[in-house]
Amino acid sequence: MEHNSQALSFADRFDAESLTIVIEHLGPEVGERIARDHPTLCDLITASLLLGRDPLDLFAEQRSPNAQTAR
Repeated sequence: MEHNSQALSFADRFDAESLTIVIEHLGPEVGERIARDHPTLCDLITASLLLGRDPLDLFAEQRSPNAQTAR
């Protein structure tokens, strides 16, 4: 399986302000896992919902163009 070197990491999808909010509400462990780009799926979903984002958007650029889903 090839990895797209231009794909954003999950850490790149959370700015400093977002990480501060995640740390305040979900704890430093969750914030650190996201910042080090080793989050659990639960971390990503919970942080996205906390920040008012659609968790599926985190995976938007990582899905292949042929894997379109209906919303």
